[in-house]
Order: sequence, then C-alpha cells, then structure tokens
Amino acid sequence: MAFKYSLKDDGKTMEIQNPIYGKPEEFELKYIINENQQLTQNAILETLLNNGFKNVKAKNKENNDEYYDTKELSLLKRGGSLRIRKLTQDGSQRYKATYKMPTAVGEVYSSRQEIEIDLQNNSIDELKEKMEERNIDIDLGDVLPKPLLNSVTQRKDLVLEKNGVQVCLSFDNTKYTNHVLKEQPSEDFMVEIEALGNVGDRVMLNEINDILQRKFPKLQTNKQSKYERGIKKTRELYIKEHKNPKDAQEQEVKKQEQEILEL
Repeated sequence: MAFKYSLKDDGKTMEIQNPIYGKPEEFELKYIINENQQLTQNAILETLLNNGFKNVKAKNKENNDEYYDTKELSLLKRGGSLRIRKLTQDGSQRYKATYKMPTAVGEVYSSRQEIEIDLQNNSIDELKEKMEERNIDIDLGDVLPKPLLNSVTQRKDLVLEKNGVQVCLSFDNTKYTNHVLKEQPSEDFMVEIEALGNVGDRVMLNEINDILQRKFPKLQTNKQSKYERGIKKTRELYIKEHKNPKDAQEQEVKKQEQEILEL
C-alpha cells in the first residue's frame, strides 16, 4: 500500500517509498537558535537569498500538539513520537495524528518514517482503529490514553527554490508544557529546513548546511524531535527550579514520572 501525505497546508503532496518500511519519509535540517548567537530570521533568509535561492511563498501558522507515549516511554527512547494536532478552520475543529520514527541517518539531516491520519476526535482509540482498518503494521497497543507533553508552536514557513528544487524554511517558537511534571513549562527557538518534492532533492540540504555553517560557524545542529526537545528541556528546568541536589532531583523526577504514568 502506498501512503500519500500533505507536506504543507496548501495540499502539495509527494509520495516517498521507504525501502525498509514502505512508508513516507521526511528529510530535514534542524538548528537550535540560542539568544547569545544574535541570529535572526532575516539573517538566515538573506544568506540563502544571496546564494541563489528565491522566496516563492510565505505563511504563518500555529500548531497545537499533544504527544503520547507508553508508560515505559518507548517512543522517546527510540527517538520517535506520536502526536495529535488540533486544527481550527472556519470555526470548526478537526485533528490530525502523526507517527514518526527515525530511519536512516543522513550526513547532516534527519530522516524519519512519517504517517499521518485525519481524526474526528482527539482520541488515541480512534487512531488505533483507523490504523488497523488501513492495515498499518505499527503496534500502538501500549500507548497511554492521556498525553504527556503539549507543544504550541508559532511557525513562519517560507518556501524557497533553487534550480527547480524547493525547500521549506521554517522558523519556530515553541512553548512546551510537561503534563507529567506538574505542567512544567519551557520554550525554545528552532529553524527547520525540509526538502520538498523528489527524494533525490534532499541533497540540497547538504548545500544549505554548508552555506549556513560558513556564515554562522556557531550554528548548532539538532536531530531531536519536538517531543524529545520538550521532554528534555522541561526536565532540565524542573530540576533547576527545585533546591535538591541534581542527582537526587533527577531520581525524584523519574519517580514522579513513573508514578503518574502508572495511573
């Protein structure tokens, strides 16, 4: 079975067959933006425009995602994620579930198996039923019914083109809330660059990384998902904001997580 998925809200789709899973993959670069880098969206965009890219389309949007896992955090440990995104349009709400799991590791970019399914409700049970109906061989039987992490992302998407190859340049400001650790908040800023179109077009990501690394040598690459980033950052802040010694506090965090996940 072939799976099509929408890369962007304008409905542009591409169909990619993963040789291992036979399901779509995404290929993207990710960079962490730290305050001391004095790096702006305009600086990154200007650098790419000065190196032969042209701006084709721009769009702003907000993503509100709830992330799910098993009580053993098996998705987190494998570098995967399972989210349900709330979409609001013309006064009505709908939901889209996305399952991601790392496949091959590129030179500088991350590669993930990705499956998306539209839902009527914010329900893991509905997702399990639809995956079974479509004969998608991924076991979600142990996934907990309640989410562990929320992320709200303010995103600016820019579609850039060079030599007939398109990429989506995204600037993300994400606010995380860890439901397990007493609604612990955190925040970060990221740049994501995703290859659009044919699988072979992913080589453009290597060129983009070379351009940006030459211009911004301290630019920090990142291959973590938002789920991994959110859990990591909220854990770190939770430990920092409590007075216990770090080692003791880390044990307390793990204990609290397990107690709640056992409910």
